[in-house]
Amino acid sequence: MIEFASGSLDKDFFFKGSNSYYISSVKPHHLGAAYSVIEKKRKPIDILNDLIITALIIITITIITSFFLVKLVLRPLRDNLRLLDNFIKETTHELNTPITTILANIETLDSKSCDEKSMRKLQRIKTASTTISNLYQDLVYLLLNHQISSQNEELNISEILNQRLHYFSQAANVKKLNLHVDIKEGVCFNADRQKIERLIDNILSNAIKYTNISTTIKVVLTQHAFSVSDEGKGMSQDEISTIFQRYRRFDKTQGGFGIGYSIIKSIINEYNIKINIESEPSKGTKVTLTW
Repeated sequence: MIEFASGSLDKDFFFKGSNSYYISSVKPHHLGAAYSVIEKKRKPIDILNDLIITALIIITITIITSFFLVKLVLRPLRDNLRLLDNFIKETTHELNTPITTILANIETLDSKSCDEKSMRKLQRIKTASTTISNLYQDLVYLLLNHQISSQNEELNISEILNQRLHYFSQAANVKKLNLHVDIKEGVCFNADRQKIERLIDNILSNAIKYTNISTTIKVVLTQHAFSVSDEGKGMSQDEISTIFQRYRRFDKTQGGFGIGYSIIKSIINEYNIKINIESEPSKGTKVTLTW
């Protein structure tokens, strides 16, 4: 038996507890009944759950739509990178024979029999061949890095650094650079020799390439750190933040593909080497590796 307050019967529709009621007066009274009452159980409405479900549906649709839009927008960029990678592979293959021939013939030349004019020409040839050879080695590393496993061994970094400095000495002489070298003897590190040479070569070649004529490059090797400082054009903080992107080049007047720092990043990541780049426009750059 349902009991209603006297005021409830004056309403056509109202709620009580978990039920809803519709009241209609009966005229004329039938079997002594003055009102007809329809009762229906209310379905609970959880607004918070409905909002959460709706939000999840909207977010899911947004993520899926964004994913396909991003793929669509990035497709031309991926295609361009694929074309560039193919170009580098073909270029590397074509460079192999002429580079080997040039380097082999330079070694056979007798510099003592050359006059001063011929000696200057020979020095320029050596510098150019060194640059091309270094670029070739970078391209080979870029193409084969994921195909060749590292042959780690205990390396004498002091000896390797001296060898690489001798390798770049001609390029430094052409720009009349003063190399200030402070190398601690007997510094060793367990790594792949080819990768460590690529790491050192890229840091040295960048310093030589981007520094000004007749300035000083400082090369310091301690037990747990290696640093190279130049007095070149320097970089802004925005440029430093994107320097490790492959094919990123800040100075279009200089040669190269913009892969040097990308190679540096892959090597230091493999051997847990930390890098710190300090640079200021028009004042120079200092690159420090610590392990």
